[in-house]
Amino acid sequence: MVPVWEIREFSRNAVIFREKEMPEFMFRLETGLVKIVRSIDKSMSLVRVVRPGDYFDERALFDRGPRRMKALAVCDCEVTALPLEEIHSKSGLWQPVLEQAVRRAEEAEERAGRLAKFKVEIRLAHFLADFVKACCPKEGIPLSQQELADMVGATRESTCAALKSLEKRGLVQAGRARVIVHKPEKLRRL
Repeated sequence: MVPVWEIREFSRNAVIFREKEMPEFMFRLETGLVKIVRSIDKSMSLVRVVRPGDYFDERALFDRGPRRMKALAVCDCEVTALPLEEIHSKSGLWQPVLEQAVRRAEEAEERAGRLAKFKVEIRLAHFLADFVKACCPKEGIPLSQQELADMVGATRESTCAALKSLEKRGLVQAGRARVIVHKPEKLRRL
């Protein structure tokens, strides 16, 4: 008999699942961070960052076709793998997944509104403040400038300029594929 779930450990940069694989599981992140990326025109684009407590690859619940995205461990992490057959056979397991899907849809609507309303610097400041609040990574936010740009709906160049502006104010410190946030409360107030 297949267990309802199993804990899997992934080291930094490990692939949790690949595009075009047929799904057997959906996942819940227990510790660490995971990024979901998608191939677009022969390059990878960051779709979202998964935080502890988040479900991911829940699309597999409704569409049994091949995966359209890839999941990578940003740092060492633990992931609960939930067999799709078990989830389909036990309706009580759907409730938290559906609740999270609704929250994510609301967050996407709010993000779309911010994209239309605010300048890149403000969108980036709010994203960094929210990220630190949710994850509190001591070693910094492990995302490249392109990945940050993808998350705030901007070009890498405009994101780089916004990071430099925030850095001049002492709010962040930008490094190679890493941003350390010094004053998240001030970022949120921008």
